[in-house]
Amino acid sequence: MSKIKLEWDLNGLYTGINDKNLMLDVDLALNAWQNFEKNYLNCVQLNEKFCADFLEAFSNVYEKHKDGGKGIFYLYLVSSLDSNNLDSLSVKNLLLPKVNEIRSILTKVEIFISKHISLNFDLDKFGVYKTFIRRISDFARYYLSDSEESIILRLSKTSNDNWIVMSSRLRSNLQKKVKTQDGTQNLTLSEITKYSNSEIDSVRKSAYKALKKIKIDLSDISEMEMNSIMEFKYEIEKLRGIKRPEDTALIRDDISYETVDAMITTVKDSMDLCRDFFKFKAKILGVKRIEPWNVNIELGKLDPKFRAKNNKYSLNE
Repeated sequence: MSKIKLEWDLNGLYTGINDKNLMLDVDLALNAWQNFEKNYLNCVQLNEKFCADFLEAFSNVYEKHKDGGKGIFYLYLVSSLDSNNLDSLSVKNLLLPKVNEIRSILTKVEIFISKHISLNFDLDKFGVYKTFIRRISDFARYYLSDSEESIILRLSKTSNDNWIVMSSRLRSNLQKKVKTQDGTQNLTLSEITKYSNSEIDSVRKSAYKALKKIKIDLSDISEMEMNSIMEFKYEIEKLRGIKRPEDTALIRDDISYETVDAMITTVKDSMDLCRDFFKFKAKILGVKRIEPWNVNIELGKLDPKFRAKNNKYSLNE
């Protein structure tokens, strides 16, 4: 039985989801952050040399381990290939306490930078770290006390992560019939998705309808999941004094509201370009209207000199 698959060779990272080195690497990352906490956060000295050493040590640990090292990165890639991989979900759930501890240390770092380095020193003296310190300081004004931040981090598992795990498992267990090139089959969500880009129109159509049925079946649970997650986010942001939901994201990405507003305006003003593209695509496919299952269909190679009769569409432009 042939299937359309999206495949990445991840063997350069680990041999599989149960590779013992995956756990070891996450432990290595956690140990590195715990040592950093012991050497710098638990024995703070408010002088320029200590702060410079602090920033350099932090940069070295973060560059190598970030919030979990390559083990967490690998799990992200596996989930991208198959969001309903139960083995991946189980390992992620197992590693979550360690990842949360690392995130807790990162929060302490940001609080220290904002409360001590930013307020007590000339940032120009820290060279390449100047912009980083400014961004951290801008974000850290929304932080609560250490104990409150610890509570929020612990609550996130029950109010957020558990919902995501539950819905992923429900999606992975649901099966729908799909008419493939090998006959009608009962397939899971991740298996159905692989047929969405089939070269056969009837297969794409069948996969689209099956995915739609799954969305309908899980609509009530999905609504509860999203409302619970968004309510948690809203309440935490209210405690922090965050006025707009995008505030923290813009600060972390160092993007101004003016830039975002300009991008939104540009997209709105360019909607005709998007509509023209799909009209052009429909013309090439020889249809009046592109069906949902054909939106992402590849057109293959076209004559670069092709022009529509009204001379409006061109691959040269």
